[in-house]
Amino acid sequence: MKKSILSLLICVSLSSIAQTDVNLNLIHEFDGSPFAYGQYYVDAAGNNIEFNRVQYYLSNIAVESSVSSQVTVPDDTQIISANIINYPLGSVNATNITGVNFNVGVPNALNHADITLQPTGHPLSYQSPSMHWGWASGYRFLVIEGKVDDNGDGTPNKLFQFHVVGDQFFTAVGVTSAGVVNGADLDINITVNVADWIKNMNMINAGINHGSQAINGQVMDNTNPETVFEGNVATEIITESKSVNQLIVDYEYSYAPTLFYSIGGATNASILITDLNGRIISNEVALPAAGNYFINKELSKGLYVVRIIGDNDHIETTKMFIK
Repeated sequence: MKKSILSLLICVSLSSIAQTDVNLNLIHEFDGSPFAYGQYYVDAAGNNIEFNRVQYYLSNIAVESSVSSQVTVPDDTQIISANIINYPLGSVNATNITGVNFNVGVPNALNHADITLQPTGHPLSYQSPSMHWGWASGYRFLVIEGKVDDNGDGTPNKLFQFHVVGDQFFTAVGVTSAGVVNGADLDINITVNVADWIKNMNMINAGINHGSQAINGQVMDNTNPETVFEGNVATEIITESKSVNQLIVDYEYSYAPTLFYSIGGATNASILITDLNGRIISNEVALPAAGNYFINKELSKGLYVVRIIGDNDHIETTKMFIK
């Protein structure tokens, strides 16, 4: 009896030791430059471009270990935004992590399931801006939106959009990246080069593409041969990126502007929107320190002041003009 109890205690102890919280850190860049909404970059044809939205799904996420086979993580479906770095994957019985495998997109069964059955806050529930195309077509696997300078004055002005939709674009990716100890957690650090998704494209000719067009297939096909995802990122880059404050307003739809924001070093943030007379239009509290915020009300024409305030007292301010 004593031997059985001792064996049980040993098993429990080993199980406890093996449980590790794993975080996926995705550091987005554009050909080596830090990625940011509203920042100017250059496409393959030499045109100035800027981005106002890059989002995509990762699913079937599993870690590889040097001492065990592939282990699926609890939170194996994530919606990724290019302005957010950290994605907790949950606790797994794995140490000595050597890499991570995942798919870009949503598996067939989930892609055509009833979105109303997903709990609020789940990556496959309703998002703002929307990532769902309807039950027949499924989810937008990858969204890239921005503007390109098409008249040579240096200022991006012409819209381009890629909304990749269709089961045929479900793409498997494997990345070698050693887990980095971060206190009691393990971090998997991966660079995501957005430029590789639009490799060799003249964005003036890109246009608006929603669905399964050939050009959307070209974008998704670039995922692996162009190594959009690369591992073994230096931890210093993570630290530097987390300290960045950012506040971008997407005016594409004037009746429904969206804020893309981050407050480095904060745990939570609040959003305060006022008119030029100081009248409070919107005041949201206890929001994540980084994310996307949809202004869920119709605003009158005019100029507004938007402030993102972190719980570390960091403040980022911009103006928003509603036409």
